[in-house]
Amino acid sequence: MNGISAASPDVVWAVGQEGVILKTSDGGSSWAEQTNNYNPPAAFRPPDWVLEDDKSSYLSAVDAVDANTVFVAGFRPTDAPVQIWDAGYCNYVRGLE
Repeated sequence: MNGISAASPDVVWAVGQEGVILKTSDGGSSWAEQTNNYNPPAAFRPPDWVLEDDKSSYLSAVDAVDANTVFVAGFRPTDAPVQIWDAGYCNYVRGLE
């Protein structure tokens, strides 16, 4: 895990490599992987865009707003299944709800 943020003593979020997002609602006794459906703005989507589980991102930071909303930061290589623009890497910040 690369980043962790607590919304409360019971609700904690963690992020890591391969697009992993985990959440606990019981103070860490159990963790559930959250679906990470990377969904870029329409202007950056290729014409044949298909929403899929994102396993190519390196997530490095998370900030919990509340029990159901977090902001995640990281990067994804441009050779990942969905290219956003041509560069060595593209950065993004994304909200989850």
